[in-house]
Amino acid sequence: MHRFLPALADLSGARITEIPVQHHPRKYGRSKYGINRILKVLLDLLTVKFISTFGTKPIHAFGCLGTVSLFLSFGLVLWLIYDKLFHGKYLIESPLLLLASLLFLVGIQLLALGLVAELAIRTWYESQDKKVYYVHTVVSESDPSAEGP
Repeated sequence: MHRFLPALADLSGARITEIPVQHHPRKYGRSKYGINRILKVLLDLLTVKFISTFGTKPIHAFGCLGTVSLFLSFGLVLWLIYDKLFHGKYLIESPLLLLASLLFLVGIQLLALGLVAELAIRTWYESQDKKVYYVHTVVSESDPSAEGP
């Protein structure tokens, strides 16, 4: 995760800048950075993106996926009912019933996972006595420079 420290620091409100440095060529050995490390970097990048976007509200991520899965499941069931009533097809003739069942179960599990993750995040913040936000500047109503809309 050290590659993404500037991004993580920026999320915390730090100001980031680059300083030019002089890089020296390697004197001994060979670099161990190869194609096999790309997967690890991509997983780290995915983790940083998830933390930055859904770090305080994981239910938004899991709930959205769960809801989409449930809607797809209900859509497939409606399609199967339509096929049965208007075309006389048996439900067993199509693997869509199994897919609808699977999507329904996955949707329920994703919603439950989102709720559990939300509870875990809230418990962590409360137990650490941390805030989910930072106040940069406090402006009072009596401050003449603070003009509202």
